[in-house]
Amino acid sequence: ADIGLDLHQGSTSRMIDEVRVRCGHGHRTHDECIELARAFGTEYILDQKGPEGQLARAAPDDGVPLVDPELGGAVGWDSTSINKGIRGIMNVLSHYGFLEGEPSTPNEQFRAKGFEVVHADRGGLVDLTADLYDRVEEGDELFEVTGVFGERKETVEATKDGVVWRTRRLPMVATGEYVMSVATGVERL
Repeated sequence: ADIGLDLHQGSTSRMIDEVRVRCGHGHRTHDECIELARAFGTEYILDQKGPEGQLARAAPDDGVPLVDPELGGAVGWDSTSINKGIRGIMNVLSHYGFLEGEPSTPNEQFRAKGFEVVHADRGGLVDLTADLYDRVEEGDELFEVTGVFGERKETVEATKDGVVWRTRRLPMVATGEYVMSVATGVERL
């Protein structure tokens, strides 16, 4: 293969539409993987080395630029996310000259270099204050945990600047459970 796309859609969490570059910053195909991610055409790119054995990490080791689009975090088939995947494939085919025409990519694209995973210290019901795609600054409220009658048990704030990347789907949370991920090190490409 000359290039590759490893399309993903499924997750138990809600997610933004993004493309993951998983080869790592110092990798010999890193720049080519970033170009491929940008050509796919989402607004956000996660540029963080992936786990060993993951296709988006293994293919670049063999000299094949490959990225991992994550589209929407749908549970099952989601036509909106599928259509974004089709548009992304068409963008890549146009960008690399397999098809005639110009890719349809956003005017601005952003790269995140990592995640801050946020958990609840108290169990209860989660009320998100910040939602997907929101830009947050250190100290901004992310969510509250309340009891079943609405009494506040906990208010959780961002510990770093970033973008809300992923949130839990269900409103119930147990003590110590994951609630959201905030992408950090976000910069305009």
